[in-house]
Formats: sequence, structure tokens, C-alpha cells
Amino acid sequence: MIGGGFPVGAFAGRADVMKVMDPNETPLRLPHSGTFSANPITMTAGYTAMMDFDESAVLALNELTALAVAQVKEAIQIADVPMSISGSGSMFRLHPRTTTPISYRKAYQGKKEKAVMVKILDHLFYKENIIMVNTGTAMFSTVITQKEVDQLSEGLLNAFKANREELIEVQDNPRGK
Repeated sequence: MIGGGFPVGAFAGRADVMKVMDPNETPLRLPHSGTFSANPITMTAGYTAMMDFDESAVLALNELTALAVAQVKEAIQIADVPMSISGSGSMFRLHPRTTTPISYRKAYQGKKEKAVMVKILDHLFYKENIIMVNTGTAMFSTVITQKEVDQLSEGLLNAFKANREELIEVQDNPRGK
């Protein structure tokens, strides 16, 4: 978001901690540079994106993400696969199990779970032209529309159907023992 679609990173801290990297200080105690540091195009794009990211944009984004989650849940039901989905706001994650994890430890994926997620994500990439993070996590942005939500839910439905047997097998033996 802060890069307006361009690669960028940011970090922050207390003023006394950040002061060691202040280029206006003499002597500069800890110089900090990087490939995208102060890139004028990235900073302009990020500034513009942040100016448009107001409360109504956040509410609309979260509403669209909630709709996407509902459509993915419907795809899970239609494909009749042991999958669940967790998340909040504009982020969500797929889990190859029927019970939605409620903690980091519970979200851990065993060998077989990881293997079936790779198959699902490969299907999305190679057959549906969709890229998802290797954990099955998605973070929506304000440029996402209903069209992309429909493409994602349809792609996931196809991926779930194509990997139904493996998903059922994983449900019976999630840690790959």
C-alpha cells in the first residue's frame, strides 16, 4: 500500500531510536540505504495511494474481502472439500482442514498439508492465472474488483475439485505420519 503498487518497505520506531539513522545528524551514526530508499516514483505512487486510502476506502475494501471470503466458502461447500478460511479486514488465509485454526500453532501445516496446498496453488497459477502466497494467504488492495473476486472463487473451486482426493486424504492424516 505504501508504495502504491511499487516495491517498498518501511520501518518506524521511537524518535530516540530512529535518530541514529537521521541523515541530518552529525556524525551520522547508522547510515541506512537500499534499492528502493527514497525512490521518487515509488514515494509519489505511495503518497497518492495513501491520500486515497481513507475510511470509506477501508470500509469498501473490507466489504469486498468479506464477499470474497463468502464466495470461497461457497466454493469449499460446492467442491465438498475439507478446507477452511480465516482472516480479518482485507486479509484471509486458506487452511487444508475443516476446523479453522485459532492460533499460529494451530495453523501450522504438516508435510501432507503443505504438499496439497502446493498443488492447489500450482493449479491456480498454471490453470487459472492467479498467484497466491505459498501459504494460501491473500491480502486485497483497493484496485481489486468484483471481477477479480469472481475469478479467484471460480479458480479455487476448480482447484478444490481437481485436488479433492488429496484434500480428503490430508484431513485423515494432516501431519503426514
